[in-house]
Order: sequence, then C-alpha cells, then structure tokens
Amino acid sequence: MNIFAEKLFYPTYEIPFLNYFKDHYDSVFIAFLPFFRLGEYQIENPSFQKSHQISFEQLKEKNKEFAEIPEFRAEIFSYENKNYPEDKTIIEKGEIVSWREIKEKGFFEDFSEINKALKTSIGSYREVFRTPNLSKRLNAVTEKENIFHPTEGSFEPLVKLQIYNALKHLNKTEILVIDEYLETEKELNLNTISFEEFVEKVQGKDYYIYPKDKSLLFSIDWDSFFFIICSNKPLINEVVNAGGFEGFCCAETTEHNWEFTKEETVELLKLDNK
Repeated sequence: MNIFAEKLFYPTYEIPFLNYFKDHYDSVFIAFLPFFRLGEYQIENPSFQKSHQISFEQLKEKNKEFAEIPEFRAEIFSYENKNYPEDKTIIEKGEIVSWREIKEKGFFEDFSEINKALKTSIGSYREVFRTPNLSKRLNAVTEKENIFHPTEGSFEPLVKLQIYNALKHLNKTEILVIDEYLETEKELNLNTISFEEFVEKVQGKDYYIYPKDKSLLFSIDWDSFFFIICSNKPLINEVVNAGGFEGFCCAETTEHNWEFTKEETVELLKLDNK
C-alpha cells in the first residue's frame, strides 16, 4: 500500500503502527502532546483545559442552529474558552512540562494512566473505559502546579516549534501539510518562512506533515493526546533528539489505543455488553 498516493496517513485503530507503515518506514515513535506552564505570566481565573463540558442550553445560546432542536442525551464539549491561553501567549511564555514530571507528581504508574486520565477528561471513552479517579488525580496536580493540559487532536504551538526545529536541523525544508479531510495541501519552504509563520500556516485541522522526500511523517488523529513520527530507526533517533520530543518507540504490537492492553480491552468490552 502506498500511503502517500492513497493519502492514508493514519491506520485504523486495530492495526499495529509498525505493520501499517512497513512499506515505507521501519520505526514509529509515539510523541506526547506536552503539558505547559506560562512562567510568571498570569491569567485571571485560568482554565487548565481548553476543552470543557457545557450544557445543552449553553450550546443553544452559542449556536442558534440548535435553537429548535429537542434536547438530546449527550455530553457536549466546547473549545470556546477565554481562560485558556491563546497561541501567541503559549509561544511567547510557554514552558514545556514533561509527562514524566506529571507522572512523578501525580504518582501515576505509567504514561498510559496519564493518557487515560486525559481522554476521560474530554469524554472520549465509552463509560466502561473511563477512569474518573485518574482524571481527578491529574486535575489535582495541574491545578496545584498551574500546569495547562494539552489540547487533543492538534499540533499545538509548542509542538509546531519542536517539528520546525527538527525539520530545520535535518535540512528538510520543502514541506507538505495536509488537512484532516484531505481537502487542502500546502507546500511550505522553511528556508523562506519563520517559525511564527509556520505556526500560522499549520492550522488546527492540519493533521499530516512530511518533507517532499517522504523520509519521515508526522501524523495525528482527531481525539488523541499524542502524535506519531514515522521514519527509519536512525532518522527517528535524530528527529527525537533534535525536536526534544517525549514518548516511546512502538513495539510490533503497539496500536492506536496503546494505553489499554488487549486483555484489558477484551474484559472491558465484555462488561460493556452486559
């Protein structure tokens, strides 16, 4: 399969990453979207998560097209959050906080528990998969330490800086950027644009970034707190070091929902079907 010709840049959830990309790359790195602080910069009544739950009435107030629709049973989340810092502020004042620091301060057993906590906090899971105890523990840490959560399914400003620096370091300057729906394709030359311009041009729904020589691929999925970097093993090591990415290399069996083992998933699905 030619993922570039067919524009299939992210596997379905049941296929291991290494198997999916085997015709192009021999290594895949799971890179965490980072938490961050703003140093001494102050936000009045800060919200440490951009995504927050709203009521159906609030939805109708914000979106008139829902005014005549009968209320339905669903969890509704909004990204309209004036108490979460803007991209410009994050770029100028943001300091990356590692998942390792969150793990230590929250006494999480491993990174999978942090991922479960984050996904629970945005209503990403079916009820049986949710871990509200982990989510509460995460919120307690971030609120105490004034640490902002990453926003799922997006190359955020600090990640764009990491990607920009890694590509420049590797002299991969002719870049293609494709959106989630495969409707737009942008060609960028990193020799002629600044980091600030790169941040502006790579927008929230731009999910796939790669150099013209296709030697590596940055790819993200819509509901994830991580993205993947695909390449050969030596280049993966260089990219990770140059960009300062945090995460881990995929094993043969690593899939999209890596935070649950196969056994856990099977048992939870049994409960869900009762």
